[in-house]
Amino acid sequence: MDTTPLYYQIYHNFKSKIASEDWPADTQVPTVEQLHREYGVSKVTIQKAMDILEREGLVFRKRGKGTFIRSWNLKSTLMSFKGVARYTHLDETLKTEIISSKLISPPVRIINAFSPKKITRVLLIKRLHKKEDTPIHFSYNFIRQDIAIKTKELEKMSIPKAIMSSSGVKIEKIFRMIQPWFTDSETSSTLGVSLGIPVFKFLFTGYDSAGIALYRTEVVSRIDGLILEVDVQDTD
Repeated sequence: MDTTPLYYQIYHNFKSKIASEDWPADTQVPTVEQLHREYGVSKVTIQKAMDILEREGLVFRKRGKGTFIRSWNLKSTLMSFKGVARYTHLDETLKTEIISSKLISPPVRIINAFSPKKITRVLLIKRLHKKEDTPIHFSYNFIRQDIAIKTKELEKMSIPKAIMSSSGVKIEKIFRMIQPWFTDSETSSTLGVSLGIPVFKFLFTGYDSAGIALYRTEVVSRIDGLILEVDVQDTD
């Protein structure tokens, strides 16, 4: 049973929204009333979570206007990491499990990832990759609603191969990048790591021959479960 105080769980959820740019820098945070309705928790709980963000300097208040996201310094320190050159398991024996599959209204970061294509719904498939009984990777896979895919195939195939198998659409290019993030309640409990620890999230966006995004995969991994090579470019 999770004994973490509810306001602290909400705080980490908000912090993850900032890290993933669902709440972009310099934009206004939803009001306490809006968040109270969205999360189904008390306004006091929402306010406690916001107070921690403010103490950490992640948000600031403008009198009479509301609460806003402050530019996040950690992200700027990572701008020299231009892309993931190679991302691989330590071995190929991982078992993939489909956690859930459903159509959702996409969050801001996913709308931006699919731009200029206008999307209002995406298929979100959550996958867990295990080595024996140990969770290694937890992935969020956002696929355009108009792209055919057989969810069951994702237990054995990668997203590009499953799209090709189901719809015949070929992935011509995959853009890879690293993003700073914090584990929230879902990722920490699924991977068996501490809540709120800073981690890297790996992002993969696949494009067709016309340069239109077909899917976006976000992977949070245990550090002991991957080998990572990156292209690093000096910004000086």
